[in-house]
Amino acid sequence: MARTDEQGLVPGTATCRGSRSAVAIARWRQRAVFLLTVLLAFAVIDEAMAQQDAGIPASTGGKTDAVQHSARSPTSPDIGRISEIGNAADDFGTIGLLTMPSARGAEQGTVEFGLVGRAPYRRSYLRLHPFDWLEVVYRYDDITSLTPDGEVIATTQSRFWQHLLGGTGHPSRKDRSFDIKVRLWDEGDIRPAFAFGLQDMFGRAAFGGEYFVLSKRFGDFDFTAGLGFGYLGSRRHFGNPFRGISGRFRQRELDPSPGGFNFGSYFQGNDVALFGGVEWASPIAGLTLLAEYSGADPQREPFGLGAEMDERVPLNVGLRYRPSRWFDFALGLEGGRYLSARASLRFNALHLPRFFEDPPLDPYPKAGTVPRDEEAQEEDVRTPSDLLGERRGADVSGTLNAFLIARSLDPSLMRVDAMEASLMLTEKAPWPAERWPELAEALFARLPPSIDRLSLRRLDQPLSRAQIFLRRSMAQSEAAIILSLTADQEAPVRLCGRRLVVAAADEREQRLPVAALASLGQGIDEVIFVSGRRAGLARACPQASAGRRHVALDKERARFRARAVLATLSDPSVEGVTVRGTGLMEVLVASTSGSAAGQRLLARLRERPELLARLKVAGVATLPVGKVREEEAERADRLMRSLKEMGIEPLGVSFTGDRASVWIGEGLADRPARTLGRALRMLDREAPPRAVWLEVAGTLGGGERWRVEVLRRDVRAALAARGSPEEVGLHASWLPPRGGLLAREAMPEPDYRPQGRAIPGRLQVGVAPVLIAGVGRAEDGLIHADVDVDLIARLRLAKGLVVQGAARRYILGNLDSLTPRPDRQLPAVRSDIARYSREGHNAIADLTVSWDQALGRGLYMRLSAGLFEPMFGGFGGELVYHPRWSRWTLDGELYWVKQRGFSQGLGFRDYSTVTGHLGVIYDAGSGLTVTGRAGRYLAGDWGASLEVAQRFANGIELGGWLTASSRADREFGRAGNLDKGLFVRMPIDIFWAWGGPRRRVEGRLRSLVRDSGQRLQLNERLYERLLAQDPSRILGDWSDLFY
Repeated sequence: MARTDEQGLVPGTATCRGSRSAVAIARWRQRAVFLLTVLLAFAVIDEAMAQQDAGIPASTGGKTDAVQHSARSPTSPDIGRISEIGNAADDFGTIGLLTMPSARGAEQGTVEFGLVGRAPYRRSYLRLHPFDWLEVVYRYDDITSLTPDGEVIATTQSRFWQHLLGGTGHPSRKDRSFDIKVRLWDEGDIRPAFAFGLQDMFGRAAFGGEYFVLSKRFGDFDFTAGLGFGYLGSRRHFGNPFRGISGRFRQRELDPSPGGFNFGSYFQGNDVALFGGVEWASPIAGLTLLAEYSGADPQREPFGLGAEMDERVPLNVGLRYRPSRWFDFALGLEGGRYLSARASLRFNALHLPRFFEDPPLDPYPKAGTVPRDEEAQEEDVRTPSDLLGERRGADVSGTLNAFLIARSLDPSLMRVDAMEASLMLTEKAPWPAERWPELAEALFARLPPSIDRLSLRRLDQPLSRAQIFLRRSMAQSEAAIILSLTADQEAPVRLCGRRLVVAAADEREQRLPVAALASLGQGIDEVIFVSGRRAGLARACPQASAGRRHVALDKERARFRARAVLATLSDPSVEGVTVRGTGLMEVLVASTSGSAAGQRLLARLRERPELLARLKVAGVATLPVGKVREEEAERADRLMRSLKEMGIEPLGVSFTGDRASVWIGEGLADRPARTLGRALRMLDREAPPRAVWLEVAGTLGGGERWRVEVLRRDVRAALAARGSPEEVGLHASWLPPRGGLLAREAMPEPDYRPQGRAIPGRLQVGVAPVLIAGVGRAEDGLIHADVDVDLIARLRLAKGLVVQGAARRYILGNLDSLTPRPDRQLPAVRSDIARYSREGHNAIADLTVSWDQALGRGLYMRLSAGLFEPMFGGFGGELVYHPRWSRWTLDGELYWVKQRGFSQGLGFRDYSTVTGHLGVIYDAGSGLTVTGRAGRYLAGDWGASLEVAQRFANGIELGGWLTASSRADREFGRAGNLDKGLFVRMPIDIFWAWGGPRRRVEGRLRSLVRDSGQRLQLNERLYERLLAQDPSRILGDWSDLFY
């Protein structure tokens, strides 16, 4: 039986009007400060996002931003007004009307927090949109007219709003809910949007209901109609339409188990009703009006509240107003009697700016320019055109035009730029498509070596029908002809990037003359001879190894040309000649007699134009003996210092032939493509002029995680605003990584390593805020959290060996107020968090030593020992297998751990256990990752978990998990073995600039007092570090390369 308390207090409690007023004033002051702080933060975010939309940076999805920006522009008010329809929440936090859901959704990455007041409910909710078709809601209900023991206390609306605004009232029943909505298809010209959803889908499900819903927009009006089940269909318009399929749909489980799935309730029972409504976009920007017919009968509210509720008309009306993209509020009149109000704050994680990350680098100062080589001395450097008094461009143009005219081709249809060429053929041109490879080979022979790409198409054909030819591909047929003529029989060949694989039948064919090797096309760097004719070419492109002859062509060409030059000049002052690189090469003449000898040599070369014509080089430079290595050492030192300043760890540099290489360790947090781009930029700036290819390798545990080489001219063109990252990627080659204990090919020793330290260590320190948040029992309140601050240090002692720790200081919070569970069937591995919070105000959060080692062929290992987290320490290891370019990752971990003392110092408690899991991680593309694990948890229970996460371009991840274990927490009932929650991970530089070694932060909405299904917490698992450096992630963020 309900009872009425006019003061809104539990009978028997005494109160003082003066003290109550003072408490209310204090609460209002705290809320005002909090509200102003939140509004200021969102205003700053809104301004940053507005500036971001105006610039439309590529890294945040320029196309999407451009559409949004145009939709809000003053020149298109109708589009902007209509776009406000259907994207706000209802009373339950789901996007909908007033109390019923719609088929609408929000943009991918949207996160919204809202408060709702409607007698007798005070609600708060958090809504996530990992995808534009998926919506997940966590809701917390404070039922003000229900005491914790279930007794109904009738109250008036005026008293409800007085308590809500004043923060007063009696103890009341609390309830938590999870909702999900899936949009199966979006709206079309005729087809409406269609979605289905589950409301309050776990546990006792006081507000449990399901629905199918359609939404269709006509001009300024958005119509919604749906079919509700359970709570959403309590008006009972008709029986369950699915009862003809199975008799189980006739009954709905009335007392589902707390905490678990309610498979006996979904879309079942005879509580089925229609609902619908309409929303109108008014002429006032941001203001919409709504009318709704609800399928929920207020007289059948849960907990016996229906007896105290009544409606005058079965109609709800209201209005919404959104003055900003991040804030909106709504007012409603429900059933002609109950006033409702809602306010919400939202942001889009996909477009959230990173306030404290390093600013983008400036492009080269002037379009078309490249950095000057500071060490080059102009008087000692001459180009062939300087020496011969000719212009290569004029010669090439004249030769090419003559060739085209002689073959009935129109020279005016030929286009040539710095990197590629194109030719359009008329219908009368005597060149059928099957002869185009022959034409391409002839054109490459007459084009400058810098042209690597040629497109041919008919004049009447679209660009998409063009045939593309690459100089590398044409080089394969040239190599086959040269080698077969030299070997007196056909030599099968295969081109693998810039490597030519030759299938030689015997040792005689593996000893081809130097002249033959030097005559190979300039697109080939090296030759690998394998035994066994065609069978030798059937395998994937091989590398140099035992039993194979490996020939570096730059050395062979150098030997061949040097011999010719020395034999021709016979100059006693010339000590030697070295040819560096291929293609556009530079000849370095070593001399002991200084600049005078160099000038004399240049004069003699000027008198011998036929010698220069044979060399076909880009320039001739004279340098004294020993200066080459000295200059390269200076370049390497500058390069490594520049990388350190940019937050990239340099491990070594090499300059070999026409290739400049750098090995790097850790880079920018969650920015692998940007790390690569900045390494390429610095490498281009410091590499010797002869370098044609730039190679960057990312390392982990003594082996290469990835290795890529790109054309230097593509990098320079992109940085000078004459190209793009996509054009850099066109000629990029992803090479097999080297190194590891079991690898066939060891990682090469760099020519230059960082100097100045005996131990190749790297010390990082930082300070970072820490938020530990979650929920306890429903009676404990909405949310519990502690805010701490960590002092972090990380020291790299040797290759793969790292010591890391964090000292933690408590700032504020309420975790210590969590109610301990009265009875426990499992060891208290997490449920003692209140005591850990209360006694650990000054604590060692973690202190570990770990060793990472690459084993080779995608296999990596980590061994760790120390204090892993505030509650456990021990020792163990991880093993991860991730083949290159694979979407699948396998990992396993095994740890012996012991429970730490409540003060979180160096002491331990008695409880210890062995925990470990086997996992499968699948990269589904577009940032979506699905992870499944099975193993033994901290409380000794066995089970499995499923985690789904969506990662956005700015590094933020939204996701959720579900864990089922073999043993249950008694408090959570029969389904107490089922744990679930939501999480948000984000790079720390979004809001904090001084994190040091800490790269990201994570917030989890989870139960803090559950012991079943609890996994060991680690700072960063090995597979997380591997996936962050995966080549597929670099390619996914390729547009971010030179930001």
